[in-house]
Amino acid sequence: MNNKLRAGQISAQVTFVAENFRFTFVSLGNKDATLHADENGYIWGRTNDFKCIAIHTGKDIEIQFGVRIVNTWHYIILNVCSSEQQFVFNAIKFENGAIRTVNPCNALQEDFTQEEKLNCGNERYYVYKRHNDSKEFSVLTNNEYVKWIFTSKIAQSMSIDAGASLRNDTAALLILFNEDKHLNTFVDYYRYVTDILAFLTFRRNISFEKISLEYATPEKSMISVADCYIKDPDIVETRSVTNAIRVKIIKENSVFTNLVQSAINGELPMSVIPEDSNAVYKMSGDTIKNICSALETELDRADIKLSKSQDLEQLIESVKNVIRQHKQEKNSLEQKTYDVLFGSIKHWGDSLADRIIAAFSQHKNNIQPMLSWHGVTIQNQNIIDLVKTRNDITHRAIQNIDDDVVTTAFIMYRLIYCMVLRRLGLLDSMIAVIIENRLVG
Repeated sequence: MNNKLRAGQISAQVTFVAENFRFTFVSLGNKDATLHADENGYIWGRTNDFKCIAIHTGKDIEIQFGVRIVNTWHYIILNVCSSEQQFVFNAIKFENGAIRTVNPCNALQEDFTQEEKLNCGNERYYVYKRHNDSKEFSVLTNNEYVKWIFTSKIAQSMSIDAGASLRNDTAALLILFNEDKHLNTFVDYYRYVTDILAFLTFRRNISFEKISLEYATPEKSMISVADCYIKDPDIVETRSVTNAIRVKIIKENSVFTNLVQSAINGELPMSVIPEDSNAVYKMSGDTIKNICSALETELDRADIKLSKSQDLEQLIESVKNVIRQHKQEKNSLEQKTYDVLFGSIKHWGDSLADRIIAAFSQHKNNIQPMLSWHGVTIQNQNIIDLVKTRNDITHRAIQNIDDDVVTTAFIMYRLIYCMVLRRLGLLDSMIAVIIENRLVG
């Protein structure tokens, strides 16, 4: 997001100058001073053009010898003056950037039928009609229904050279709350939105052209109350809409609800999503470990386990009984400890490689078109070699990665996506289309 040089005051004794996201605080008279952050981690002040500014520092700032430089990842400028106690909003709007990738602008469409009626002789008319390209989801979050509205805007402009023109080049996501919110909500939802967009585009570096905090009045009009300035990643690319999961294919409200809830709970596979295209084809030891860990997590969530021998089943049940008995004793442990133990026991006798092979077999029809397109074949031994490589890297610090293991790891990206998408509730027919569209690449 574009920024400019800003200046202002925090108090009568402290001024600031900001260039991009680097704030220089100056205490008048070279005196020591303390800038107190509010409960959400913001230091409040006023700019020289009489607007309130909230600078996110996460903590109090000590100024010694009169000067302190602080780098921040975001700050907020209010369009109306307000104290930190009075400032509220009930909507967040994200415009363009990755929003436009997952929700291409489609609100302005050419009307060929009307053009045929109007055009005659040398006269040529272009007729456009407005198309409702909005997609709305209602998500129950913390006992509150929150609306997620994807849409695009039509704007008219006039110039001496070009005359009048219509534009449909701004895609937006409006998150609308039922209750007034404070700035801690913005920080939370910024993470939810960027994680969701990273998952939908298979790129972790996410940016927007504009982010604003708004207030929806009872009369349904929107008032922009603040602009949010976020420090963009060093490398941000525009992902093709054909290589992303577009929101229009998410037809069921329940699927989008599951997606949002997964973002809130930290259950999207962020560790395997590359920052940018430069990182996509870098297969390091850490990447191999992240892929196997993500697979293991999704296998647990999908409860994929193998059939066990009768002797092993009896051993597992006897161990469970011992743990249940221990829970009843005076020196019992915390419940989460028992949950971990039971979760581990559930997969006794199931090697990670065998479980991945079982999952790959379940999703092979969804992945096969992409395998055929690349001319790649994945056998059981390839998956066994991948897990063995992960173990060698983890326990023996071996970093040599075979080319076949690298190829298998790239295919496992698709398996992870298949498992997550099925967990979210998408049908296999739609999952196959997503994978075939080369989302992961």
